[in-house]
Amino acid sequence: MSVQIQNFFLGVDEYTVASGIVSVDLVDFANNIVTASGTYFIIDGAVTSGTFSPIVVGGAVDAYKMSYDPADDFASLMGPTEFKVHATNDAWEVSERDYHLTYGYKISFDNLAHKYIDFGYQNRIVVRARAENLASCPKESAEANWFETRSLFFKDLTCSIVGTPYDNKDLSAYINAITTAYYYGRVCRLVVNAKDFAGNEMEPFILIYTIEDET
Repeated sequence: MSVQIQNFFLGVDEYTVASGIVSVDLVDFANNIVTASGTYFIIDGAVTSGTFSPIVVGGAVDAYKMSYDPADDFASLMGPTEFKVHATNDAWEVSERDYHLTYGYKISFDNLAHKYIDFGYQNRIVVRARAENLASCPKESAEANWFETRSLFFKDLTCSIVGTPYDNKDLSAYINAITTAYYYGRVCRLVVNAKDFAGNEMEPFILIYTIEDET
């Protein structure tokens, strides 16, 4: 049999996101591959046509990468899934190969969506994730990692000065925050320095305030 199925897009213990594309290489060293109706994916028993892109393989008479990208991003698949590749050449030789995938999830934590948890400065933060499956004899797995927050630092803020009539010496200014991630209950200290082009410099203006809870 000259038709070969190679390079399934995932290897053992590898994973991809559900929005990814399933692909496999089809190579024939003696005949042409029948792409119109003889070569396709069978996903959990359902025949699914793929798209074909020619590839170059040394010594091959015909070679394609067959891909499948469902509109629902595999939302209908739950649990173990069988991907069968069915390939036919114009000599009517048929080759099939099965690939078995399991379904999982990628979890993440968005600090901005949780009222900006204040981890403090120069602290080691341990993050632990735990998962359990729904088998009749459930299996549990956990993994922990850590990161270290940076030390306390000061940052210069930009400001916008509002123009006034020439006989008015008072100028208004708006301070532009570098982040909107304000932590409730934290005491903030703001120092304003200003000077003119003549070299006159005012005493630092210090503003101390506490951010109230949003409730």
